[in-house]
Amino acid sequence: MSVAHAPRTHVRRPHINPWLVVLLVLSAGLVALGTWTIVDRSRESESAATQIVDDLNAAVNAGDAEAVRALFAPDAVFQVSTGENITGLDNVVNAALTPHAVGFRLERVGPVAMTENSAASFIKVSGTGGRELVVLQLKDGTIVRMSVYDEGYR
Repeated sequence: MSVAHAPRTHVRRPHINPWLVVLLVLSAGLVALGTWTIVDRSRESESAATQIVDDLNAAVNAGDAEAVRALFAPDAVFQVSTGENITGLDNVVNAALTPHAVGFRLERVGPVAMTENSAASFIKVSGTGGRELVVLQLKDGTIVRMSVYDEGYR
């Protein structure tokens, strides 16, 4: 009986280029840094928008016309729930203070959702039992446009 022996095969180890490894690690680090920067900026914007919504509610609840005025841009527009657009800073401030004038209080009841230059949140209006969706268009830390939408049911 004869036994055939196969020739020895040479197992080749893969060659790892150290420069390629360094390049991949640096690339991954840059991607992680970019992602962190975007997330961090988004959180800054969200907290600034939340602060504006909360400051507006506090100013309206206190009936503080000057604090309300400071939150709005000079050319601000206030779209009330009926769809009517109110223009002129004095008119906008007066419209924003209407809940205080009739004895209602405003309270944010949800998180503030933020996209590029807009913020939105649900506001509970005490005395009515209802909520409103308030959408703010922001520019340079001021409210350029405020739109209020009734919840539509109670």
